[in-house]
Amino acid sequence: MKDNLNSLEILKKNLAKQIEIEREISRRLAKNSFYHFVRYMWRVIEPETKFVDGWHIHVLCAHAEAVATFDIHKLNNNMPPRHMKSIIWCVMWPAWVWGKYPERSFIFGSHSLALATRDSIKTRQLINSEEYKNVFEPEWTFLYSRNLS
Repeated sequence: MKDNLNSLEILKKNLAKQIEIEREISRRLAKNSFYHFVRYMWRVIEPETKFVDGWHIHVLCAHAEAVATFDIHKLNNNMPPRHMKSIIWCVMWPAWVWGKYPERSFIFGSHSLALATRDSIKTRQLINSEEYKNVFEPEWTFLYSRNLS
């Protein structure tokens, strides 16, 4: 009986170590790959919605990375509604770029004040999250804080 308890304790310790290793791998991938950042941070901005992967997300993320590194200078993104355009381009992408290149700035516009405000709030929530701080460990903060939520 005692041997079984010792074996169980060893298994628990090994499992905890494996989980910690997987978290560290995910964190490092999120820092260097926009696609992995989107997956890693999804639950921060959409905690009630399951992340559903698709080929179009891989394509959007690859193009977003190419824009961030200036490999693509002009890009037009036309897709039907509900394909994560706003979340990827207006929420996740600026947060990821600021983590890697804090000197960059963005201007976003929308036909709707409600959409622009929604996406700005989500970006701020993402950047203020512990998950974001664990990935990028930013040395910068917002100049001022407005409670928009």
